[in-house]
Amino acid sequence: MFDPTREVELETDASDYAIGAQLGQRDDKGVLHPVAFFSKKLHGAELNYPIYDKEFMAIMCVFEEFEHYCLGIIYKVKVYTDYKNIQYFATTQQLNGRQIRYAEYLSQFDYEIIYRKGSENGRADALSCKPEYEQTVPKTNGQLLTMNNKGHLVQKALGATLKETAHIKVQIDTIPSLEKL
Repeated sequence: MFDPTREVELETDASDYAIGAQLGQRDDKGVLHPVAFFSKKLHGAELNYPIYDKEFMAIMCVFEEFEHYCLGIIYKVKVYTDYKNIQYFATTQQLNGRQIRYAEYLSQFDYEIIYRKGSENGRADALSCKPEYEQTVPKTNGQLLTMNNKGHLVQKALGATLKETAHIKVQIDTIPSLEKL
């Protein structure tokens, strides 16, 4: 049960295909108790965001989801993430439009971003890596270069899921040497 007189801790994480978070509060003995959980599957262009933007989006989305818990409390909200560089976004000289919108929204909260090793951020990690989210990653068209029968390099389209693409390996010994070209 949420207690507005206690500190709020948010644990956030982003994976290739989802974001997850937990809101918790510590009891008198310092034991963290979960109050609420959040998980969201990424869609469309969000799947292509670099990891920095996905981690930043996770923080922004969790504040949106738990806004009623985080506004007007007497303590600074502690935000834990396993992505170290995100804690420096406020000092970044150049932000893109999306990051500026996130920063503008987050400016209404009193919070601190704290780095925590991934192995210590398990609850948020579990919520961002739900198997049912991974199975729905859409197909992507990658490009491979291949040699045609005339010895010319040509592009070959490859339709594969992101998970399948990770298993593709290029074998160097199958590429003809430049001397033969």
